[in-house]
Amino acid sequence: VKEAVHADHEAIIIPVGVGIAGQAAQTGTIINIEDAYKDPRFNQAVDKQTGYKTKSILCVPVKAPDGQVMGAAQVINKKDGDGVFTKEDIEIFSLYLTFCAI
Repeated sequence: VKEAVHADHEAIIIPVGVGIAGQAAQTGTIINIEDAYKDPRFNQAVDKQTGYKTKSILCVPVKAPDGQVMGAAQVINKKDGDGVFTKEDIEIFSLYLTFCAI
């Protein structure tokens, strides 16, 4: 996660309930996917639009201090280890998103 978190000037906005990020926002649950193309919730259109190849995905809801879901954020394609996001990655990313919700 540490290498995956970076500033980017172009955001891709996904409506609540659509795709993996939309589902995480709608349900308030963390979604950790080892192989995006094997998951039916994965929207391949974004990869086609950007020319990128998504492999692994970690998507975490962004929650306000009162617990209300404000949206979701995701990181993709973990670079080290076996390329799969770990429990530690989830903890680090979740802590990072706590500050985003303030």
